[in-house]
Amino acid sequence: MRPLLGLIILLVFSGVAEAHHNQPPVLPTPGGRLGSPTFVIQKVLERGYLTYSFDVGAANYPGFRQQAADVAWAGLAVVGIPAGEVASNPDLWLTMPEDQLFIRICGQGAAACILYWTDPIVVYFRRALFYSDWRGALAHEGIGYGHTFLQHEQYDDINFRCLRQTWTVMDCSSGVWWQQEYDTFSVWSIVVPDRPRDVSFDVAGSWATVGWSNFRADGGEGHNGNPYNDNATRIAFGFARPGDPIQWVGEICPDLCYAPYSAGYRGFDAWWRPGCFYIRAENATLAGTFVPQISQEGHWGQAVGCW
Repeated sequence: MRPLLGLIILLVFSGVAEAHHNQPPVLPTPGGRLGSPTFVIQKVLERGYLTYSFDVGAANYPGFRQQAADVAWAGLAVVGIPAGEVASNPDLWLTMPEDQLFIRICGQGAAACILYWTDPIVVYFRRALFYSDWRGALAHEGIGYGHTFLQHEQYDDINFRCLRQTWTVMDCSSGVWWQQEYDTFSVWSIVVPDRPRDVSFDVAGSWATVGWSNFRADGGEGHNGNPYNDNATRIAFGFARPGDPIQWVGEICPDLCYAPYSAGYRGFDAWWRPGCFYIRAENATLAGTFVPQISQEGHWGQAVGCW
């Protein structure tokens, strides 16, 4: 792949070098911090899943719909991001245009290319290649991983040669379409929040306020150097009476399940006294899954405050 008119391109043979990415782990997002969620990723984090649709050419290409479903299932099974086909208004638009249009957009040497920061994301596939198996290209461009989730190229980005490396889907011509450990952790670096760096617990009369900052406790170590918790969309609260195990407050009082992460605080009345409060930064996509947070010990970590 190479940047051409703002597109990321998957090469099927060597071409003339036009740029050099230096192969960082993640793609830049225009106008944002390195690795910050795109419009579509932000929707996925808040809603909990990705959607995709096909144009007529892609929908009618033999086996393409099932191969897309295979890649989507792989993204759920390993990375933890659900993705499903919808009839309209998708997050990801999979297209097979006429060949001259494809070449004009993606270039002669490409099998597929993507506009990864648009909403919806658009992926072009070169139907004229008559591939029987598009899963490598689908995985590379991404349904639950790949460029859709900001993974960068890992082929020879100076000479634009496929290296056929099998430790990632981000090389080319390797036959690998099921994400490897490298791919999983690359996507998690984009979507997994961390424990807030700064927390507070203030008591005024019969009212306690739990507060948190927008900075990650890991300083950005698990987020491509980005110190902000910009992939957290909500705060979940844990609570424990003296001597009792921690419970999610939603099990006790459903009206207090979560607070928007952007709010920065949540108040609790005297009914919750005595007891201790805990918080967990989350997004809907990975909430309650097996994915660990780099600075969080266990699910709830340490108490924010007790009264």
